[in-house]
Amino acid sequence: MEKPINYNEIKSYIERSHGALKWAKKGLVENDYWVAISYSYYAAFYIAKAFLLSRQIITKTHKGTRSEFGKIYDKEKIISFVLNKWFSKAMQERIMADYEVSASWTKDEAKQSVYQAEKFVLQLQKLIKMPK
Repeated sequence: MEKPINYNEIKSYIERSHGALKWAKKGLVENDYWVAISYSYYAAFYIAKAFLLSRQIITKTHKGTRSEFGKIYDKEKIISFVLNKWFSKAMQERIMADYEVSASWTKDEAKQSVYQAEKFVLQLQKLIKMPK
């Protein structure tokens, strides 16, 4: 017997995704590009978690989330190729931003990451079916 979909948890991940986008934009404005890079990824990660939960797919790790999302992308092409590729790259960039203090990004790189994160979040959120 399938467990019912936990819409409260999905809603929480959506809200967290939007919160991460705010921090990414703040990092961009304040020239803290590592913050913009890291939180751009987290915005995508949290909306991907919400999307997977809406399909009753539970993941426990970042790698697991990316893997399960990739399986759905391969079958259904739910977002553009560019955004799917960016999500993979963003995961690696986030690791560098969080753990390699000597890593750096240009303003344009950070701006592009925030832009892609916004598109990723908007496209995936449209695919999440929530009760009215």
